[in-house]
Amino acid sequence: SFKRISYPAATARSRVSLQTATGTVGGGQARLTELACDPTMLFMAAALMSIEKKLDTIQETQEEILDFLEEKERAKLQGNLNVLGEVLTNFKYNWDNQTYKTNKHILIQQIKKDSEESIVLYRDQIAKKLKKRSFIHSDQEVKGTLKKLETQFKDYQLALYLYSYATFLEVMLLSNFAKGYLDSVEQRISEYSLQYRTLYTECYSL
Repeated sequence: SFKRISYPAATARSRVSLQTATGTVGGGQARLTELACDPTMLFMAAALMSIEKKLDTIQETQEEILDFLEEKERAKLQGNLNVLGEVLTNFKYNWDNQTYKTNKHILIQQIKKDSEESIVLYRDQIAKKLKKRSFIHSDQEVKGTLKKLETQFKDYQLALYLYSYATFLEVMLLSNFAKGYLDSVEQRISEYSLQYRTLYTECYSL
């Protein structure tokens, strides 16, 4: 049988010899190294894990907020489209009602203003994505970016349509068919349309 005899060491390492009952050494010699354990490092690791978890939660919340804002903006565009359709439908019953035309003109101006803001918003968002395209490397990133661009272009197109629609109804409500005014209206719509086509062409070659 064997018995284990341990010898104290002055260093961090301990030597263990295995001896038989007769005093001869058997089984060789083993070195045991103490495991370095710094409580501060353990505390920092736990703290970093907690922070990382909180950051993931914040990131998820931010994405949910952005999705909500995008849906809200899209719902506003759709709502304004419905309002314009209602004004056009009911105009034939109120073409000689000045109170109706005045009130609806104020409403149309607001929708026109909202549409113009949306046009600027989507144009800037798409332009920023185009500037970042050189940093896109993986196929998954490319597909995600293209999908996002496709959605934004649809919203951009709807905003541009709303602006044109509202401008048309404004002309009807004002009954202003002067050539200079109509030319000014047409030029403004043409400029917005050209900006859309130019940006779309640039994205098509992405």
